[in-house]
Amino acid sequence: MQSFFKKLPIFFVAIICIALPLQAQQTNFEDSEEPFIEEGIFLTGFSISFINASRDDFNQEYEREFTHLSLQLDGLYFVNDRIGVGPLLGYRFTYRDLEDPFRSEDSDTRNTALEYGVKGGWFIPTAKLFGGTGDSHFFLDGGVSWLRTKFEREPNNDSEPRTQFGFQIGTGFLLPVGKRIALETKLGFQSRRREYRLGRRNPGGEITFTTETRWLKEVALSVGLKVGF
Repeated sequence: MQSFFKKLPIFFVAIICIALPLQAQQTNFEDSEEPFIEEGIFLTGFSISFINASRDDFNQEYEREFTHLSLQLDGLYFVNDRIGVGPLLGYRFTYRDLEDPFRSEDSDTRNTALEYGVKGGWFIPTAKLFGGTGDSHFFLDGGVSWLRTKFEREPNNDSEPRTQFGFQIGTGFLLPVGKRIALETKLGFQSRRREYRLGRRNPGGEITFTTETRWLKEVALSVGLKVGF
């Protein structure tokens, strides 16, 4: 956690470097008669990522190849011209091709996960904070979600679905590039609870298992598009 806060100023400076040139371009235009954010609008955005990669023949888990697909959709309904609340939905799929040179059978795995939760955000025009003109906004947002994961291992070894609780917070700038389209630059932090089963050997040779809970952390600097309607 301490390392995250040490890196926070660096990431925030990166967001400023991305946002200021776009803000400078926006000041060349007069303010729109219709503000980008106002009471009653719904602001939504989505992201999709796809990864396919191969591994070498000597990795620890004998993973020859993996494929990862991730989809996330979120939206905010503005109850006034500053605060929005809404749902958070996501889907993740990971396939791993395992080939063990010491066994005749290959054992591939599939992970599917459905994420659902709620989020909220507070927005304020940058002109009110830093002066100038334009309709760009500085924002703070956050939310909580649950990730329901199912693990499948060939040929027949399916696990019971597990549900993991997590939270996320973020800050950044919303920079309109059209009447209802905006570019979002964001520094986000999220953490999710995960339980691990650990085995310990007692002095008599007996092995006992305990469960330990850890909070996995992620920090991401992202750029995306938002649409309001």
